[in-house]
Amino acid sequence: MKKLLKLKEWLTVKDAARHLSAAAEEDITEADILQFSLDGHLTLSVNFVNHALGRPLRIETLDDQAEVSQLSEDFLSIHHNPDVSGDEHKIDLADFLRKPRGILLPNGKDILIFERDIQKPEKLEGIWDLLMLGAEALDVKHAYQNLQGGPSVDLVCLEGPLVSSHDRTRMYQLLDSFVRENEPSKSEQLPKVERKVPKEIGEALDRLYAILGPGPSIDQNKPSLEKWSSERIYYPAGGLPEGSTFVVRTAALRELENKLLAVEVPPEKPLHPSERRSVDRIVAVLAAMAKVDLSAPYKADEAMRHFAASKGLELPSSSETVVKFLKSATNQI
Repeated sequence: MKKLLKLKEWLTVKDAARHLSAAAEEDITEADILQFSLDGHLTLSVNFVNHALGRPLRIETLDDQAEVSQLSEDFLSIHHNPDVSGDEHKIDLADFLRKPRGILLPNGKDILIFERDIQKPEKLEGIWDLLMLGAEALDVKHAYQNLQGGPSVDLVCLEGPLVSSHDRTRMYQLLDSFVRENEPSKSEQLPKVERKVPKEIGEALDRLYAILGPGPSIDQNKPSLEKWSSERIYYPAGGLPEGSTFVVRTAALRELENKLLAVEVPPEKPLHPSERRSVDRIVAVLAAMAKVDLSAPYKADEAMRHFAASKGLELPSSSETVVKFLKSATNQI
């Protein structure tokens, strides 16, 4: 696997777990890989095998905290956790889609802003990183619970899945859609959503249809088969598209491997009082041998620095550090 890894840009979650197990010499499972991602230790990615549609995002940085407080709540979502319960958050989806929106990132300074036009999505293919700020995090949690035999994740995130390119220069909110057909009649029945969506989103979509009204006017002189018009309506997807798979970029895997295999250096223990007295005595004896006057510690520090420089040696950069030890040594005289 180590030789093949040089030629691969990404691995499946199963292969990533197998590689780390061999490197760490302990069993690491697919569930562990997903948990590493949920805990922020690993950047998990997704492979859009059959492509996906996305609405562009961009990041802007606020100059100070005052700008954050000035942003209206209907624009800003503070996202430290993407879990949203439909019972606790009632929104009007028409307003949700039409207004510019943004997510205040956990660092409290950067804002992830949704572009206004949701009706012109871009096609996404290949490998994209999960930002773990929206519905994609819930998909990872659901996959983790499945592997662990735990409960299903029934939470909803109305921001949709959020993904980015490896270098973070391109970011997108994933979209889903349905085709709405319109008759030139005020009493038309609104169509059902083709794809199953959460109840809360379905109800909000019904309100959106009512706001949008009937489709464009129809020429009554055209054949009856052409009296129907249709338009495709896009909205934030409830989750990652069907047919997509979780993967791990080789670079992200190596970064995690370095963390796992790093040698932990134990913290330095403070000197015991008896050890501190021994150090003071040693400094006092050396000062006496060098005829250094410890009663004038700052002058002694200056002389020591000239001598150290002539011998290519270094003292602590702060004079206060040296003076502290010299003063402590005077107690031994």
